[in-house]
Amino acid sequence: MMVLEDLGDPQREATDSEAATAAALLHAAAPPPSLPTLDQNALAALPGKALGHLKRLHAADRWTEGTEDLTGILYALAHAAKKKAVGAQTAPFGWVHSEYHPSSLHIGPRGRHLLDFAHSFTGPGLLDLASWQGLTLRQPPDPARLRGLIDAYIAAGGPRDALARRGGLPPEAWALGWHRVWAIEWFLEQAHRWINDPAKDPGAVKVVRRHLISAADLLEV
Repeated sequence: MMVLEDLGDPQREATDSEAATAAALLHAAAPPPSLPTLDQNALAALPGKALGHLKRLHAADRWTEGTEDLTGILYALAHAAKKKAVGAQTAPFGWVHSEYHPSSLHIGPRGRHLLDFAHSFTGPGLLDLASWQGLTLRQPPDPARLRGLIDAYIAAGGPRDALARRGGLPPEAWALGWHRVWAIEWFLEQAHRWINDPAKDPGAVKVVRRHLISAADLLEV
């Protein structure tokens, strides 16, 4: 059985300030015990998992031409991942929405509501703040904007440790880099398991390449 509630059409898009407040409230709540956990070890394992997906695509005679650079970047990320994942469990660590973007925060006549928790997990809350800049990752990373969002998040009640360095990096670079790694692993899994459409491979390769380069740059790999 599914219970639905009609919130009506949103009145406007949520602001960064409202996003910071909603994220602080979510991260302060206890996550459901059934959620998967993305802790330091699980985060460090993501590049290796992405490599596994890429190898399975190669075994299916897909993504085989002109993708040597993808393999090289993933190996570099996997080699550095254990060091770069340090601090993953620094606060905020808890309930992560994981698809946190303006369409997930409904501003309507009945107030503010967070929507779509289908892929939520227990993990680093900074990934939500990184996600706010664009879940589809169409925009280039903007560390300065994310730093401002982190400041607003702390002002709204988020933990001050959100400003702590992680993996030897400023929190904004760490969050944007690992958010891209997380998205790349998910995207590669979809390419061979769920979408499984070779006709879409050329476009998908371009997307993965762009975000792998960004991730390596942000994480200083």
